[in-house]
Amino acid sequence: MIHFPAVYVKHLKFVEAVEMVEVFGFNPLKTTFVMGIQVILTMRKAVWNSRLEVYARWGWNREMFLKAFRMYPTFVKLSNEMFVRKNEFSIEGYGFAIRRYC
Repeated sequence: MIHFPAVYVKHLKFVEAVEMVEVFGFNPLKTTFVMGIQVILTMRKAVWNSRLEVYARWGWNREMFLKAFRMYPTFVKLSNEMFVRKNEFSIEGYGFAIRRYC
């Protein structure tokens, strides 16, 4: 069950998050739609942009990033350092990068 204080969010910010999730291609009939809204509402733009930059350094383009975000919205909450560590582990241990699955 997802809990976040949507009641405490300004109406305009909530509407912007819903519109953003719709533009990203989330299906409003799935739980991931609500999870995507939660991530957008709780994440600062600077953090979002830093995630995009780190993923781009590992060969992800914007569409790959958004596809992964639609499938698993909370993965964006992984810190940049954690993403790099997991990707390095997959390359060292298994010989492939995480990006191949997106």
